[in-house]
Amino acid sequence: MAHKLRVGMLTIAVICIPLFSVSILTASGCGWNWKYFPSDDWKATSPELQGMNSTVIEGMYDFIANKKLNLQSVLIVRNGFIIEEEYLFNYARVPSDIFMAPYDDYYYDQIHDDRLHAVWSVTKSVTSLLIGIAINKGFIDSVDQTFFEIFPDKWNPMYYNETKKDISIEDLLTQTSGLQWNELVDGFAIWPAYGYSLFYILNKTLVAEPSTVFNYNTGNSELLAAILQERTGMKASEFARKYLFEPIGLQATEWEWLESPWPWGSGPVANISHGGFGIYMTPQAMARIGLLCLNNGNWAGRQVVPAAWITTSTQPHVTEGIFDPTKDYGYLWWISPNYYCALGLFGQRIIVIPEYDIVVVFTAEISAIVVPEMDYIINTYIIGAVIPPPWHLPWLWH
Repeated sequence: MAHKLRVGMLTIAVICIPLFSVSILTASGCGWNWKYFPSDDWKATSPELQGMNSTVIEGMYDFIANKKLNLQSVLIVRNGFIIEEEYLFNYARVPSDIFMAPYDDYYYDQIHDDRLHAVWSVTKSVTSLLIGIAINKGFIDSVDQTFFEIFPDKWNPMYYNETKKDISIEDLLTQTSGLQWNELVDGFAIWPAYGYSLFYILNKTLVAEPSTVFNYNTGNSELLAAILQERTGMKASEFARKYLFEPIGLQATEWEWLESPWPWGSGPVANISHGGFGIYMTPQAMARIGLLCLNNGNWAGRQVVPAAWITTSTQPHVTEGIFDPTKDYGYLWWISPNYYCALGLFGQRIIVIPEYDIVVVFTAEISAIVVPEMDYIINTYIIGAVIPPPWHLPWLWH
């Protein structure tokens, strides 16, 4: 499968600004831009200073209240700076230091400081980034490798259909493995009852040729986590810590990753970090991942994820048969006309808007699977708040 690759932005200069931050001057299609990357603390500015209309953004909260949209946090980043960070309870804003989650449940809470929020299938997009890093570092050959090339001794005659041997890494990344799977039944009931067994996934009936039909399947991402652990000799969570989270400044207190015993591994990989769910993060940690992707995998001059992988991952690979007709699908990323996003159950989002240098994070407790109101918020109150250039005065950031 051929892909067109965007040309990465050219880094021209690195300038230190106080404290714990880096500002970089880069070239882009719109001229010269300043990019700010936080280190420990994350600097905030007014929306206007980053070329956004705060009055338009303010209208978003009336929309949230009128629609009774149960968002728990909203975080907007432009040019690397936080320009909006609010926490909500019953549709009303509350101070983050006194925020109380609406449910006393570890899995669903909006959590602050030393507690974390379940991001659900946003985990899949993180797994995609890890696969790109692993290929770049030589742990995995390419997306064309098949699952059973990596696990030749794990083929079981009970799997029956040998066409399953053709399922490639790319098929798993694009949800086109062809394995029968009902996400609500398999993902949330039967598979967990089997202890998240890989046998359960691989034993599913092959209902389509690999690479041909999209079917959303958390099991596909679990197979990717198994590939990652087999080839690196590290739990996916530890690989992420070393090669993704620490390079972008994530502290150990800002994330956790749910694991289960793994019969296929021992020692360092006696447990498997779930590939399709199971990460818990703060909103700011989620925003760092978005900011990394916005900058084509580069963090303050360090190429953490290959730029070509970001480009390929966020291009449409599947355009038909998706349960949300407004979105295409890349490598475990959802693609909309104006942006791409990592999408998790109950309304968790990392939204990247490259044209306007914006990252948006939502955490939520929304029961609907498809939430068109979020797309409306992005287009009307966030992209709609962008003030046409020229507007920026970068010397005011110091």
